Amino acid sequence: MCFQIVDQINTKLPASFVEKLLAPDSQLLELRFHRDKEVMSAVHGVYQALLSLKNIPTLEAAYKLVLGEMACGLSSLLASLQPTGGVLDPGGLCSSIQHPAFTSLTLSLEKAEFTLIFNLSTLTTIGNTKNSLIGMWALSPTVFALLSNNLMLVHSELAVCYPAIQYAVLYTLYSHCTRHDHFISSSLSSSSPSLFDGAVISTVTTATKKHFSTLLSLLGILLAKEHLYPEARRLLLTWALEVSVLMKKSDTYSPLFSLPSFSKFCKGLLANALNEDQLICLQTCSSLQVLSSSLSTDLLQRCVDVCRVQLVHSAVRVRQAYGKLLRTIPLDVALSNHSHPEMRQISLAIRHHMSQSPNSTFHPQDFSDLISFILYGVLHRGGKDPWLERLYYSCQRLEKRDGRGGVDGGGSGGVPRALLKTEVVLWQWVVWEAAQFTVLSKLRTPLGRAQDTFQTIEGMIRSLAAHSLNPEQDVGSWAGAGGDGDGHHSNQLRLVLLLQYLENLEKLMYNAYEGCANALTAPPKGIRTFFYTNRQTIRLALMRVGLLSGQPAVTVRHGFDLLMEIRNSSSQGTELEVPLMLLVEALCELRCPEAIQGLSAWSLSTTGRSLGWLGSVALQAEGRFEKAALEYQDQLCAVTGMDCSIRSSECCLLKLSSNTSSPKHSSNGEGRKTVLLKSSECSPEVINFLANKACQCYVALCDWASVKEWQASVHALKQNTTNPVNIHLRTDLNYIQALSRFEEGDLSECGAQLELLPGEDFSSLNSNSKDKLDLKRLLPSMSPDPSELQRAIEVQLLRSAVSAMTKANQQQEQRNSANADTLVRCLKQTGRICLGPLRLSTLTLSDALPTVPTLQLYCTTMLESMLSGQEDCVIPLYSEALSSCKQQDVQPFLQALRYSMFQRQLLHKLKGSSSSIDGHLMELCLTAVKFARKKGNIILASRLLSQCHDGTKEEDEQEDLSQAFRRLTLEGTLGEKWGPELQIEKAKVLRTAGQSMTAMEMLSKAALSYCHVGKNEGAACRSLLTLCKWLLADWKDLTPHLKQVVKKSGAVNSSSTSSSMSALSQNVAALLELPLEDQGIPRIIPETSVSVGVGEPDFVLGQLYQLSTSLAPEVAKSWASLASWAYRWGRKVVDNASQGEGLPLLPGEKKEIEELLPATTSEEDKDAIFSILGQAMCRPAGIQDEDMALQQDDDEDDMVDVIWRQLIASCPWLGDAGQPVTDGLIRVWRRVVDRIFSLYRVSCQAYFTFLKLNAGQVPIDEDDPKLLLTNHNSKQSNDDVIVMATLRLLRLLVKHAGELREGLELGLASTPTAPWRGIIPQLFSRLNHPEAYIRQSICSLLCRVAQDSPHLILYPAIVGSLSLGAEAQNAGSKLPSALPTFLGNMQGEEEEEELESEEQEGAPEELPALCSSQDQAMMQDCYSKIVEKLSLANPTMVLQVQQLVGELRRVTLLWDELWLGVLQQQHMHMLRRIQQLEDEVKRVQNNNTLRRDEKVAIMREKHSALVRPVVFALDHQTYGDAITSALERLRNPQNPANPASSWLPFKQIMISLQQRAQKRASYLLHLDEISPRLASMTTTEMALPGEVSATDAVTIQRVGNTITILPTKTKPKKLFFLGSDGHNYPYLFKGKMPAERRLSLAAERM
Repeated sequence: MCFQIVDQINTKLPASFVEKLLAPDSQLLELRFHRDKEVMSAVHGVYQALLSLKNIPTLEAAYKLVLGEMACGLSSLLASLQPTGGVLDPGGLCSSIQHPAFTSLTLSLEKAEFTLIFNLSTLTTIGNTKNSLIGMWALSPTVFALLSNNLMLVHSELAVCYPAIQYAVLYTLYSHCTRHDHFISSSLSSSSPSLFDGAVISTVTTATKKHFSTLLSLLGILLAKEHLYPEARRLLLTWALEVSVLMKKSDTYSPLFSLPSFSKFCKGLLANALNEDQLICLQTCSSLQVLSSSLSTDLLQRCVDVCRVQLVHSAVRVRQAYGKLLRTIPLDVALSNHSHPEMRQISLAIRHHMSQSPNSTFHPQDFSDLISFILYGVLHRGGKDPWLERLYYSCQRLEKRDGRGGVDGGGSGGVPRALLKTEVVLWQWVVWEAAQFTVLSKLRTPLGRAQDTFQTIEGMIRSLAAHSLNPEQDVGSWAGAGGDGDGHHSNQLRLVLLLQYLENLEKLMYNAYEGCANALTAPPKGIRTFFYTNRQTIRLALMRVGLLSGQPAVTVRHGFDLLMEIRNSSSQGTELEVPLMLLVEALCELRCPEAIQGLSAWSLSTTGRSLGWLGSVALQAEGRFEKAALEYQDQLCAVTGMDCSIRSSECCLLKLSSNTSSPKHSSNGEGRKTVLLKSSECSPEVINFLANKACQCYVALCDWASVKEWQASVHALKQNTTNPVNIHLRTDLNYIQALSRFEEGDLSECGAQLELLPGEDFSSLNSNSKDKLDLKRLLPSMSPDPSELQRAIEVQLLRSAVSAMTKANQQQEQRNSANADTLVRCLKQTGRICLGPLRLSTLTLSDALPTVPTLQLYCTTMLESMLSGQEDCVIPLYSEALSSCKQQDVQPFLQALRYSMFQRQLLHKLKGSSSSIDGHLMELCLTAVKFARKKGNIILASRLLSQCHDGTKEEDEQEDLSQAFRRLTLEGTLGEKWGPELQIEKAKVLRTAGQSMTAMEMLSKAALSYCHVGKNEGAACRSLLTLCKWLLADWKDLTPHLKQVVKKSGAVNSSSTSSSMSALSQNVAALLELPLEDQGIPRIIPETSVSVGVGEPDFVLGQLYQLSTSLAPEVAKSWASLASWAYRWGRKVVDNASQGEGLPLLPGEKKEIEELLPATTSEEDKDAIFSILGQAMCRPAGIQDEDMALQQDDDEDDMVDVIWRQLIASCPWLGDAGQPVTDGLIRVWRRVVDRIFSLYRVSCQAYFTFLKLNAGQVPIDEDDPKLLLTNHNSKQSNDDVIVMATLRLLRLLVKHAGELREGLELGLASTPTAPWRGIIPQLFSRLNHPEAYIRQSICSLLCRVAQDSPHLILYPAIVGSLSLGAEAQNAGSKLPSALPTFLGNMQGEEEEEELESEEQEGAPEELPALCSSQDQAMMQDCYSKIVEKLSLANPTMVLQVQQLVGELRRVTLLWDELWLGVLQQQHMHMLRRIQQLEDEVKRVQNNNTLRRDEKVAIMREKHSALVRPVVFALDHQTYGDAITSALERLRNPQNPANPASSWLPFKQIMISLQQRAQKRASYLLHLDEISPRLASMTTTEMALPGEVSATDAVTIQRVGNTITILPTKTKPKKLFFLGSDGHNYPYLFKGKMPAERRLSLAAERM
């Protein structure tokens, strides 16, 4: 009936009717709880009809009543959650939607929950109306605000206790957002007009502008929550995927990826990637795959971590999904070394388990299962679930699990439940448990008795070691049966587990007989035999197995142990060679050249023999393959006595360094120290090792010709009849031939070579064949050596590439579309095999992904995508790798180049052009050149550069390198983008090759050509900066060339001069003749540089720097270089002028003076006037900043007076010369001073420009994301340069503010605050400067920093203001303030001081103890201004910090510490006074003329006089009984004749305090006892002290309840702050011992 009334009357329905209908006492409300579904749905219909009315006042009345009832229900539920019955609504969110009709009502919990869900379902009527003005504008709060904020969606307790309500709110909001496309369009204010009427657009858009950002934040917060209803989590992830897909739908949405809320959203997503539920993991992965191309680097690194963990997930679907995600991440990010929080969490969980006592739940059957898998590859346990997970749960005991993380997996003690789904934790756990079982069962295992157990394992290790020595030896069960890679992966895994088991066993056994496990008996004789008698051979075998299994760290550990044992047993050097060889091979794999050099020095000092080949291995470990290969050849020649060196590489190196002009760079090919060894001195294994190492170097360089030549040379060595050498090269010649042909582009010959290699080629089969392909036969049978697998994968990739090209040729000839399906399937399978080594890297908890397998995975993906029709798919390896992959060498780039070149070849065949990947290929090639050059591999770098020129090789083999490079040019669009980069790189390679002069000529010529063309100014600027760097490096040799440039610019007839100049000088002179753009910075001209003392060559350098800033004003580095040059010379000039040397005047200045002076002036007088006016009268260099207060006559007027007095003293007649002459002379003097400071002015302005360009972070405007793209400017320089710039500017401000005032004022007013954060302590230390202007400038700068980063300024400012306030109050006592020093040095000044010791004449000291009252008032004023600025922004935070600092100052010295310190101090004084009193007492007692009462009176008086200072020090306030009576006894002694008795009570107090302080319990204090205020501080707004992050500052949630006193002299205290991120942050604070001053505070407590 109601429904019909509402439906019929509709808009004419009065609001009063609605209010009665929905009032608390209305029958309609009761009918909602009716059991009949039809009645309930009818009521629902009435609600919907009311909420769909078009009459706004009536609708508003209905809406507010519905909301009021919801607020009432919410309050009832919140009240039930509060233990005391109070209301748990911190923000008062409920109150804003409350209705007067429902305020007094309290609902039962069931009704409240039902009402909330029912009312939410009715609100969809408004929420799901698309672009409804009513829902988004007319109602208050809007539907979006109500659901996202007012209903406390993120309330933790509500979500846990009433998940259905949270889900209902979420679902209603989700349907509302889905209906409006999640408000993405309106967030950019660019909604499409076709959607709705023009009038509606602007209104709706304005109302919903911030909705999308709010939505992203909300999703991020909720997804990051640990305790979330599973259904709600799934809904959120579905929602996240929809949002992600929409964001990637159009390029116009790209600004949204810069929003801070997007970063929060992604972090929330990543928190769900490691979830116990695999469906949630998969949903998360889908969203991350969509977004991966738009994520920032730090988020991508988190993705890599997550992928690494999930690659070992027990579910195949999860492994595949995250493997797919990993392929979308750029390679430079995937291979970069950074901290891995996920991996760290795993290792912590494992370490925690290892530290627990054994629980004896691991049974013999479990051991048998594991050991049979490790030794024989046999799995006994079947079943649906993963056997490891079942084994783990079968070994858990509830009664023994105390605190190991409950069912929800939350506890810090145990393994999180999500990680139990990954095999990494389970394998580590099971191997540890197996080792523990072995030791606990006294080494009697299912393998037999102790002796049998060890013999079985030892036999297995020895057979593997023998195989590593001789690869032809059979390895039995370790040989993988080929297959899909899983067979090989499991073999490698078994080997790793075997080594891990032995390591764990060794640890536990050591603990059994050396450690604290007394319950275990001494090990039987068999074990001693195993670990001691055979220790050297076993360790040697383990080292070989470590190398074979790709676990060099195992080899290193055993190697160092073995070397120590050999040294202690004083064996001969021959015994040392093989272990050293294995050890350095492992260190070479780990890239540790320094460790290898250390071993070389160690072997020399231990055995007295120098093993020259160790240095060569160090070179290889460093990536210097060319030099290492030559050294290996020399070593082999020396050892075998035969010439086995190959000619090609030596000729190249000689050719490269033949034209050397710089002695600094000539040591590339020459200068090798080779220790000649006799053949008898070297073991055959080392000879074999050296031959293989040389071959490895050539393979790493992809120098296939040299590899073939080296193989021929080694073959000749083996055939030698006089002294045959047994060398077995591990490189397959057919494989090398195939790679060589492939890189040359001869694919048919490459295919022929590949047929000779093992493994079947399925790619050539007819794809239409109905037979199911047996993909398990892709790989040949091989040993568990990782390098064999890499080679087999490479062969498979080559086969796929050759087949792809063959199909492309057939397609062109026969015009039939061959199906590439078989090929794609093969590549997919190859990709799965590539994941094996990646999974193993996670299982072994290695720091980074293995380079080669990761690259092979990406190459497979690229080939697969190409065959599937995605032409623009490239290997995602970019030039960013130069900075992120510091440990990597050139090999990944050569691998990527190999397949990218093939990709270009294939595209040419299919499409006729390859423009889509030419640019990427060029980037790859140039980055590879940079890597090669930096490691000194010049032949490789020049070969790669020659490939840049249309991929053709050099024509003339004998051609000089510089001539070959001159022919290298790029044309067309590729040339425009990469031409300049190629030119710079060519010059750099030439210089590294030793042709320094030619390189500089080439670089200067390139820069000149760019300037003439007017393009590529950035490249010209970089060329000039590199040129300047090289000029400085070879300064002595190049000074004559630069002088020629100055002569030419000053010469009248330049044509005759230029003919005699070198090419470099001509180019530099031409560069300096170019016109400069006016940038408002003083020019560097001879008058302001050479004439004031700058050398001529340095003047040329300065002009080049100035030209670089003019060419590319946006490059920060050029401004920093110019500023640094100007500062260095400016300082020299000013220091020279300060020491009274003076400047020679310019001819124009002399002429002007002569015109002012009378014609009769003598030459002597003129010279005297010239020399006086040439003096700058700057402050002497010896005076420090702190002494400036002593120098009062610092003003310019005083300096004018001094100059004038000197002129009068020298020429008395000037006094009568008149005002014009005086003014004229002073004007000339001012110009001289300006000239002296001109370089400082240049430096000052250049540094300010540099800081502006380096501001880095721009203010984020959530309202207009489009601004983010235009303003985004990343930091161009590192922190060291920025800190140097700010310190130098601060020095100029402090020392020369008068002369540089204008530039400093303008610069400081507009400088960004971010660069100044690094020197905040130094800024504070200058607030006591005597000059008001300087003080004010620094104070203004600090106020601006406080506005942008309040948490950095907060603590120093408040500590300073409180301290100075206390100083002012205690000015009379002149006692220093006891500041907690942990707040003073929290910014880490040490770092900055080291950077620029010259800039800071004295470290930033604490506030001076004895400042004058005027200084204190000035500083107090500065601190007050800063605190006031902070208070305006956030008064709560300032109050909290003031309270924190006050409390910390109070507890810095506790009452008993204060009393003990004071009593110890006064005790020494008192002992002296007691001695005096005793002497006086004797004198008085011996005086017989005095009566007894007179003697007592005199003694009392003497006592009172002598102890008065001590009493005064102790007597400040009223005290407790013990001290009151002690003081009374000290004042009025009972027996003046015994002075010591009056001090006895205080001595007893002192002794008891000392005893108390020495007790262990006194070192642990409880916060609630010593500072209840600190204990009660929770959920504060204070950032952690020392926090330097500008965004996402961690705040203090609460202070830890225990404070530890460290037992050192100053008794510092250690306390913890719990941060808002959930982590504990330890701090140390201490105070000085201010004796009497603090005693009064302690008295009451005592």
